[in-house]
Amino acid sequence: MDNENSTIRSLNELKTLFDSGAITQEEYETLKKRIIFGTSTASEPSELPNPEPVAPVSNPLGAPLETKVIYPTGYTGEPVSEPPVTTPPLTDEGSLNEAEESEIGVRPAPKKDWLLISLVVLGVLLLGGLLAYQFLNKPNSERISSLSGPETEEVIPTGPGAEETPVQPTDSALLRSDQIPVAGSDSTATGNATLQNPTVTSAEPTTQATSAATAGLITDKEEIIRKAQQQLNAYYTDMEAAPFDASNYFAPQVERYYTLSNTTPAAINENVNTYHFPEFLDGKSSIQEGSMAVVNVGNNSYELTYLENGSAFRKSKNQKQETKAAVRVRFNPDFKITYFRQEQLLENRFITEEQ
Repeated sequence: MDNENSTIRSLNELKTLFDSGAITQEEYETLKKRIIFGTSTASEPSELPNPEPVAPVSNPLGAPLETKVIYPTGYTGEPVSEPPVTTPPLTDEGSLNEAEESEIGVRPAPKKDWLLISLVVLGVLLLGGLLAYQFLNKPNSERISSLSGPETEEVIPTGPGAEETPVQPTDSALLRSDQIPVAGSDSTATGNATLQNPTVTSAEPTTQATSAATAGLITDKEEIIRKAQQQLNAYYTDMEAAPFDASNYFAPQVERYYTLSNTTPAAINENVNTYHFPEFLDGKSSIQEGSMAVVNVGNNSYELTYLENGSAFRKSKNQKQETKAAVRVRFNPDFKITYFRQEQLLENRFITEEQ
């Protein structure tokens, strides 16, 4: 084993000398054979001795010539020794490459830049934290899905008054009575003054303020509800299929329509016809029976609240949507809508229909 290792080492050194140009190709081949086949080289065969000259035989005339047969004789010199043939040991090419690398030298592996790796990991963690913060800390929005108007979850209002604080109806405002008290500013101030000063005996200012606020307005609650339901039912029926004409139901200037503020019937038409009908298929909405209540009569308008039940097939979600929402609506004296808004989404279900 030591002899084999020594032979391999010698061959590697000889290859290194040849690669560096220290020896020629002929010297390289000669030294390689010596290393592989040993130092003993085959001795060249000795030259055959010249045959001794044969003396001419005188043959007198007339004497018969004797034919002397000369038989070839083999060479009786020392036998030429054949050089021993040695087979090189079988070595794995991988081990030979390893030996060459260990003899020449292997370049050390580059060191890792731990500072750069730390910065990359820190950047990834910060990015993940920012994304998690954005998704987990979304502010609550009052916009809700609508089945009877543009999708308020995605459409951003573009009017000067983008968002309004919802007006919460009080219990007293929802009480049913035959005559609706007028909520005018003058009457409210007069009423407060009357409570604080019970000695006042004249009610003439209150009567004048009430007459001014209710001039031309209906004060019968049942009549207000009947007219409001009639207008809203026609609106919901027209919203079931295109085309839709908002001027039949809305005043020339609309304070709010879902998330649209200070808008007009033309803008409502464009919004409904370009978005609502393509997205909400087979849409139907209705007023829940017995849910409509008159909140306020005054300031040249009627204000009511009710519950709206809606259903439609959402094309983008490929699901059927069913909703129940609390709606606040205001009409002008001609019962044209000036304010329409879903204040609270009470129920919102998506149903996957079987094919």
